[in-house]
Amino acid sequence: MQNTGSAGEPRYRDSSKEEAVEEEDEEEEEEEDLEVKEENGVLVLSDANFDDFVADKDTVLLEFYAPWCGHCKQFAPEYEKIASTLKENDPPIPVAKIDATSETALASRFDVSGYPTIKILKKGQAVDYEGSRTQDEIIAKVKEISQPNWTPPPEVTLVLTKDNFDEVVDGADIILVEFYAPWCGHCKKLAPEYEKAAKELSKRSPPIPLAKVDAIAETDLAQRFGVSSYPTLKIFRKGKPFEYNGPREKYGIVDYMIEQSGPPSKEILALKQVQEFLKDGDDVIIIGVFQAESDPAYQLYQEAANNLREDYKFHHTFSTEIAKFLKVSPGKLVMMQPEKFQSKYEPRSNVMDIQGSTEGSAIKDFVLKHTLPLVGHRKPANDAKRYARRPLVVVYYSVDFSFDYRAGKLKPVIKSQPVPKNNKGPVKVVVGKTFDSIVMDPKKDVLIEFYAPWCGHCKQLEPVYASLGKKYKSHKNLVIAKMDATANDITSDRYKVEGFPTIYFAPSGDKKNPIKFEDGNRDLEHLSKFIEEHATKPSRTREDL
Repeated sequence: MQNTGSAGEPRYRDSSKEEAVEEEDEEEEEEEDLEVKEENGVLVLSDANFDDFVADKDTVLLEFYAPWCGHCKQFAPEYEKIASTLKENDPPIPVAKIDATSETALASRFDVSGYPTIKILKKGQAVDYEGSRTQDEIIAKVKEISQPNWTPPPEVTLVLTKDNFDEVVDGADIILVEFYAPWCGHCKKLAPEYEKAAKELSKRSPPIPLAKVDAIAETDLAQRFGVSSYPTLKIFRKGKPFEYNGPREKYGIVDYMIEQSGPPSKEILALKQVQEFLKDGDDVIIIGVFQAESDPAYQLYQEAANNLREDYKFHHTFSTEIAKFLKVSPGKLVMMQPEKFQSKYEPRSNVMDIQGSTEGSAIKDFVLKHTLPLVGHRKPANDAKRYARRPLVVVYYSVDFSFDYRAGKLKPVIKSQPVPKNNKGPVKVVVGKTFDSIVMDPKKDVLIEFYAPWCGHCKQLEPVYASLGKKYKSHKNLVIAKMDATANDITSDRYKVEGFPTIYFAPSGDKKNPIKFEDGNRDLEHLSKFIEEHATKPSRTREDL
């Protein structure tokens, strides 16, 4: 390319020099990317410099964080103290942080799905940190792993092959088995959650074992159980396989398996229970009538109930009084609709004689056939499980409520248990009708636990939560409360419940911005610390400002 100078003589651009300058700039930028910077004693790692930095390190403490994460901001000063302490260790142990929202390759590589996530890197292998986010506990764990003779604890998940499969599975009352492929991305993602769930369930009494099968190596086992995709999970009860349709993360797996480990059918002892089902029920009533648990018909009924337990509630009874009320003899299966769905065009009940049956599939077919009334109530909660199985005539009503609005007589329909008559205990019971008056009270701080009666974690938390209520009972501006989220409506969309237990702190004066308790340690110490971190002082409440 030619330029003209001031004297009118041609001037030429040296392209080779420009290319050299560009290369130097690129090298400088690359060197800058590889440089490990430090912020308040904590090293900053990125997708670009991570592998070079950790390549020759025995132990590295890592925190994956998000800049907007409130828990990360609260943890930052503690993490900086940890970095300062481990820097003085002999030998020093590097402490680093990674912005998971910008360094997405690393976040994906280490399966980071929440913030902050803490991992300890030992010779390049990540070890999940599952303790509390306190300086002493984290430092102790890092020092333990940094020891030259430290080795990872053995997997709790059982490894099954054709040589031990039948022995292990046939001898277990209940066991969850994962069929996986070593190259499968979904399997790799499930692996750490599956192992965490295995550890948690191994602590139960009796323990619930989790196992895995390499379906690529164990082709006979995979074919035997019809495995065609990965991962495939199956529940086995004394060797009999059942489909696993539960979650695929630690707490979801744990809660699901605890529920599955219970009996598939609940015993009815009193006639009053049957009468309540008929009067107030909202779904089909399924009752098996038997003489004793030793009846072959009872065993067959239990097997069928296990196959359908996720979609239906099964009951059984040995009561002669209930059998007389139902007008059946032992060995019968009775299906009825609640009174509000009964009509003169259908029988009051449908009865199956299972005394001489040999196949559980016949019971399953009978249940599916008589599930729905002629005219029922189709709604989001039962649409997929009930009304997707047969052609329907669906009637939609358009109702004009304008008159009632003008009259001021229209009241919202809120699902709620009865309001407790005596609610003076250390833990206040909240129901749908009292959610606004207790939880949303602008003058008081409220810690609210949303639980499910069947949830194993909720049951474990119950004595701890009661102690927490007693500890803060004298604090007039603080309420410790709980609510059965399966039986009551939550009247604010800011309190989202996607698992149990879910705990929120609703500060006085700012009920629209509740703070979710996300520490995995639900003990008295950590719950108390959470309250004290977020409690508003009396001088800061609205009435004192």
